[in-house]
Amino acid sequence: MIAELLLQQADVDLTLAGRRLAKVQAVADELRQKHENRQISAIQVDAGDLAGLEKAFARADFVVVSSSTIEHTRFVAEAALKAGIGYFDHQPTSRDKIATLKSLKTRIIEAGCCFITEGGVIPGLPAMLVRYLAPRFDRLESAQVAFVMQDDKAPSPETLIELKTQWKQYQPLVFKQGTWQLAEQMVEFDFTESFGTKPCMACYLDELESLPKEIASLREVGFYIGALASNWFMRWVARPITSLIPTRSLGFRRLSARLLSWGIRFNPPPYLMMIMVEGRGWCNGESVFMRLRLSHPSSYFVTAASSVACLLQYLSQDIPPGLWYQADAVDDERMLSDLQRLGVKVEIETVASH
Repeated sequence: MIAELLLQQADVDLTLAGRRLAKVQAVADELRQKHENRQISAIQVDAGDLAGLEKAFARADFVVVSSSTIEHTRFVAEAALKAGIGYFDHQPTSRDKIATLKSLKTRIIEAGCCFITEGGVIPGLPAMLVRYLAPRFDRLESAQVAFVMQDDKAPSPETLIELKTQWKQYQPLVFKQGTWQLAEQMVEFDFTESFGTKPCMACYLDELESLPKEIASLREVGFYIGALASNWFMRWVARPITSLIPTRSLGFRRLSARLLSWGIRFNPPPYLMMIMVEGRGWCNGESVFMRLRLSHPSSYFVTAASSVACLLQYLSQDIPPGLWYQADAVDDERMLSDLQRLGVKVEIETVASH
């Protein structure tokens, strides 16, 4: 989906790479039929093969990492550095991935490369949405970001393994009273008639860390996530069984992931992804509540659209060399405008209380 949107929105040629050549070749052939004036090719590359990565990147200007290969972040980053090209990933947030990239920060800057990590939606959008709201207040005191989704299309078992592994690293931290601290309880958010009111748990994201320093008036900020994939099969079959499956063996982890992947297909409508930020503060002497909401029927589309909207800013040379989180790299006004233009529904409401 990222490849299709990039070809629609930018004057680029693409090389699709993956471990299974037949799979990426089929996608490349399909894209060539739609975009006959572009050079679109396919190659076999394994993210765990440094020599293969270096050979592939020698012919590229930029690499977009969409695979479930967080454990090979160093190989991919080292190969990109050697080739002197840009880098973008939209993978689940990972302490190991971030630590690896930060260890290369000096070399990235010295090489004049632009590396963007934590792309997509979660992570990728929460801090950007807060920055978008901030100048619309004279004094923004509270910004709470909430996310919920319901889909009947499951990610691959490999992606689910990666998501489950990274989920264990999340910390329920929120910023209150001048410090990041453990959230004491779940918080309810109104996701409109689509999902109604849902209890959400706090989930710390690295991209939020700098917000209290940037926006001095902020007293509270946090990211919250609602229950995902809620259906009878997941509640009564998949989750109870997977909780009993040992996770030390990769084979058992794959078995667990396949069960969860199959269970997601039982999700009832509505199929929708929604992320919103609720801001509270002051404007013209009045107490103001503002809600900015983004939604789309496909979570995969929003992830692709967010990634492409960021890449468009890179291609227009609006993001300087260095190591960036997507949320820090982009211009928030342009990002939101591009997301809306690409088809993401954007709604904003303001309520002043006297």
